[in-house]
Amino acid sequence: MKKMLKLEIKRHGSLALALSIIFMILSIVNICFNFFSFFGNPIEDSYLTFSMNTILLTGFLAFYELQFKMKKVGIDQMYALPIKKEKLYLGKFLAGYGTFIVAFTSSFLAAAIALSCRYVVYSFTYLFLIYLSNLLMGLLFYGLIFFIVYSQNTMVDAIFNVLMFLLLFEFVILAMDKVLSNWFQIRFISKWNLDVLSFFPFGFILLLNQYFSMGLEGVESARMNEWHAHLRDGMISAIFYVIVLALFALAFFYKLKKDKPEKVNQISDSYFSYRVMIPALTISSMLVMDYINAFTYLFFLLLAYLLYVMYQRKLKLNRRSWIMMGVIALMNLLTVINFYTD
Repeated sequence: MKKMLKLEIKRHGSLALALSIIFMILSIVNICFNFFSFFGNPIEDSYLTFSMNTILLTGFLAFYELQFKMKKVGIDQMYALPIKKEKLYLGKFLAGYGTFIVAFTSSFLAAAIALSCRYVVYSFTYLFLIYLSNLLMGLLFYGLIFFIVYSQNTMVDAIFNVLMFLLLFEFVILAMDKVLSNWFQIRFISKWNLDVLSFFPFGFILLLNQYFSMGLEGVESARMNEWHAHLRDGMISAIFYVIVLALFALAFFYKLKKDKPEKVNQISDSYFSYRVMIPALTISSMLVMDYINAFTYLFFLLLAYLLYVMYQRKLKLNRRSWIMMGVIALMNLLTVINFYTD
């Protein structure tokens, strides 16, 4: 394991340097020219710089570390090494996260210097807290994306399922909130004044970074409630995804023992792929629609069919896919009857 980590460190040296330089430049440019101007406050807007660095770095590195798994030659070379499969993937995971730490630290220092030179920063403690929170949040986001990518057998499937995953939790939580509200008068999002962004996979990165960035220059008394709400929602989101990541980690080690390398470039048939993503996404996304008509209903069925075509890689679907199409059609019809008819 130690030898593998040493090899990975050498292999990642040039990559870590390149990513550090790229994201240092991006950070300085964003701080100096304020491209992410959403709040009209340069220091408060700076949180987007840190958030985007974390999201982009971890997303890229998860794909980079597992690209070998999508190629027959790559998987043969890796499995030929005298090391257990579990340690192989653990080494890949640690190497990618280590690269993230190096690149993010470099970009963070560049952004912090740019902030200090251009604006008055009243609390450097919050800068340090932003750094520490992004290391934790980067670990969570990297771990989630790493597992989703691992569950796929081709790079196209990996990219597409990660995009579906980014939407899935949001739609499922909103759908649950709508069902509970209509059937049991329980609306946990509005009852606790939770930010909907809390349940987006990288929502905790945005919420906590905004909280700390607002603290950099001191918070006006009129915005204290908003400031504390960002901390509360960000912590709830982080705790939620710590639990999700723990469950994914258990599933990951289970799959490591069960999966075989000969699945390379075959249909991604994992329960963490199209098989669950398609019905969950199409049913939950229709539930959260504000308005439904016949065209919308048919559109969602067509969307489900196209997703299954992409999943099966053929126009003629197999029996299981047609059964799931029927389930989706029935569930969406029940959605129309229960929520969109008088």
